Amino acid sequence: MTLSKSLISLLLGAGILHASSLAVYQDKTFYTYKAQQNFIGFAQNLQVKCKGNALPVGEMSLCPSEERLCKLLTKVEHLEAKEASVQANIKVLEQLISLPQPNTFDAAAWINAAKLTAEEEARLATLALKLKKEINIEQNNFRKQAPRRVALQTLKACQSEVEVTIPYGIHFSTFYEANIKEDNEIEVTQYISILNRSGIDIQADDANFYYRSSNPYVNPIHFNPWIVSKYVSKPKRMYKKSMLKNARADMAMVAEESMMLDGAAATPSALIASYEDAREYKIQNLTLPSSGEPL
Repeated sequence: MTLSKSLISLLLGAGILHASSLAVYQDKTFYTYKAQQNFIGFAQNLQVKCKGNALPVGEMSLCPSEERLCKLLTKVEHLEAKEASVQANIKVLEQLISLPQPNTFDAAAWINAAKLTAEEEARLATLALKLKKEINIEQNNFRKQAPRRVALQTLKACQSEVEVTIPYGIHFSTFYEANIKEDNEIEVTQYISILNRSGIDIQADDANFYYRSSNPYVNPIHFNPWIVSKYVSKPKRMYKKSMLKNARADMAMVAEESMMLDGAAATPSALIASYEDAREYKIQNLTLPSSGEPL
């Protein structure tokens, strides 16, 4: 029995040790996780640390095929290679057409060859146009999700958690929705919207979002004279259905510091964010792909 308890404690301790975390501030993001491979993602200007020490980062010549963004990039590169092959065939065909004609030739054979050449030229032109459109769509789709096309990797292995500092690409915002009820009540729901286009797919056990800078130091503003006045609380305002427009205008003031973030409670599978402190929110078990689409 004692052995079983020790084993459970060991497993729980290992799980806590390797838990991944995400901290999103207004100026940068910190992502800490246990790396299973050297691949990081397609981010720019990031910093990587292992146990507080900087890890060297370099470009990857071969992107891991199982990674989601690598699959998207492979699709783009495949289309680009196919389009380049079609353009090469068009040039070869143009060179064949420009060759000098013999003095004597079979008219029927020449007409048939000209017909086949024209058909092939039209087919290649149509295919090239189609491929260009597909490439444009896929390139825009990838650019929306990642700022660069070359994957990054750590050049040294890290046996502990890797801390990645992402300077930009991950943002969040909040908004409110008011529901006028009976008995002069207003139900205000606060929602949080998260956008990731950093080039790194994120899986975090604990994700925290802060409406402030990551720098804990604040430079005081010096001015003169100091004016101190007694705080007088405002009386609570009562709303009715006929005051819907005014209620919506004031709902942020009513709910900003007191409401829980249950933005998607209507759907059981949706994530729920908790209100931790002043303009501080938390989500557990967050899957945040770098899709460029708000979550």
